Amino acid sequence: MMNESEVYNRASELTKSGQINEALRLYGSLLSSQTLSNFIRSRVFNDLGKIAYSAGEVQKARLFLDKAIFSDALNEDSYRNLTSVNAKDVSNKKIFKFSVAITTYNRHLELKRCVDSIRRNSFYPAEIIIVCDPCNDGTIEYLEQEQGKGDVVVIINEYRAGAVKSWNKGLSAAAGNYICLLNDDMEVMPGWDLALVAAIDEDPEAGCGVPLVIYPDGTVQSPGQYNPYRSFTFPWIGRASYIDTAKVTGQHLINFPEFYFPRECDYGYAPVMKKECFEKVGLLDEQFEHYFIDPDLGYRVQQAGYKNIYCPTSVIMHYDLSKKDPELVRKRFEPDLNKFLAKWDLYDFCYVYF
Repeated sequence: MMNESEVYNRASELTKSGQINEALRLYGSLLSSQTLSNFIRSRVFNDLGKIAYSAGEVQKARLFLDKAIFSDALNEDSYRNLTSVNAKDVSNKKIFKFSVAITTYNRHLELKRCVDSIRRNSFYPAEIIIVCDPCNDGTIEYLEQEQGKGDVVVIINEYRAGAVKSWNKGLSAAAGNYICLLNDDMEVMPGWDLALVAAIDEDPEAGCGVPLVIYPDGTVQSPGQYNPYRSFTFPWIGRASYIDTAKVTGQHLINFPEFYFPRECDYGYAPVMKKECFEKVGLLDEQFEHYFIDPDLGYRVQQAGYKNIYCPTSVIMHYDLSKKDPELVRKRFEPDLNKFLAKWDLYDFCYVYF
């Protein structure tokens, strides 16, 4: 009796030889298994997407390829196939330009990995703006090499400015139609920008898109976030329909269909703003030194009259290196939380009314 890998390999061989009906039977038997691994499940959905697209069933192809990504967010082949399908609808690729602002400090290898992923996996032309605090690990030498390649803008601080002030320097230099904030310990997956543009351009009220952010093992870190707050001063806070994001954190997305589709949220990591939205919202609030930068920006996007839209097939991997020191995180978190609550005059409505 064949194991799941052998059954999948046989189905794949049948597909390549044109025996589609027999292949579909084997793919169906695999998907009906309660113990099928996410690794194989993703490959099955990816193959079904290619078969559907070859048959001219574009929408079905997209649905299968979406599920391939949600089953195994590390399956780069599924991203590339989905990008190929979605790119057929794009006629103005050259006029789009992403400005990606990255801050860094003594993370030479992580920064290189981030930059390489942007170059390798972006659909639209990208301007990569790197703002660097004084480093002693080879980062400066690396940036000197990259600066001559035409797609990198380098800003080196004379002193340790920190992430927020550095991001603001990068944002001030941005010239793109879409402006993204990335950490140096992030990698973008193939087609991340194409998927996000499609999601936010479909909604005329959308001003900011947020990707699905995953851990290095492919499980979910952030699927578009919500704040549990209401405000005594700003009645629009809390307008986005609540959905429990905690239940999917650390899980693969495939078992949570409520997260399959774009929707409004309060904020997300690695936000991407339309230029018109950024021009109204402005720079980051520098009173937040370490935390609550993203939720504060999300509120400001809403305050400017726009929506934050979560896009599940725009995927970014986050190594989350800053969380390696829990005690340091605790010391930094509480002061910024208090500033955030005070700025927006917030209360937790659950505890006020129940």
